[in-house]
Parts: sequence; C-alpha cells; structure tokens
Amino acid sequence: MWSAGCVTFLLLSGDVPFIGTTQKEPFRAIVSGKYDLDERWDEVSDEGKQFIHDLLQLDPKKRLRAEDALNHSWMKLPDRELNPRILEDSCHRIRDFNRTMFPPSDTDSN
Repeated sequence: MWSAGCVTFLLLSGDVPFIGTTQKEPFRAIVSGKYDLDERWDEVSDEGKQFIHDLLQLDPKKRLRAEDALNHSWMKLPDRELNPRILEDSCHRIRDFNRTMFPPSDTDSN
C-alpha cells in the first residue's frame, strides 16, 4: 500500500514523494516519512491529499489496507469532480524529468 501511495503521489504531482539533492536525502526522507505537498497540490482535493497521507503512513498498522483504500472517499468521487488538468500537468512534468534523466543520444535519432 506504501507503493500505491508513492505511485498515486507521482500521478497527482508529477514527482516522487521522497526527494533530495544528494543520494542519501531521499532515503532519509523515506525513513522519516517526510514529504511535501507543495503548490502543485493546491488543486488536489482534501480527500486526495488525505488519501496520500493515509497511504504514506510509516506505521503499517496505521496505513490504509487495500480494501480501505478502495473504499476511501477520494476513490468514490464522481467523475465530474475530477480535474483532468492535474493528470495532464503531471504527465508533462514526468516527461520533462525523463528527458532530463535520459536525454536522447545521437544514435537514437537514426
């Protein structure tokens, strides 16, 4: 369920929940359970933010179980309340990240 929280975080923000400027910082963030909901999260509903919070609980006993996640209020929101632009923006950020991490080589263009 922790992984589902990480993937949902990525889909909603276009970034991973645990980041850092050094190789050790993401690991420290994971162990401490610290992540930020920055300005990209302003358009995400309170239910969506709570869903992430409930999945990224360090204590597995406090973390949502699969059945509870499927029955979470955010998962039950009607389609008309979903903001498709959030996913679009996230896709653009993920693409930009991939281009930065894996720039095309000269041999890729042939």
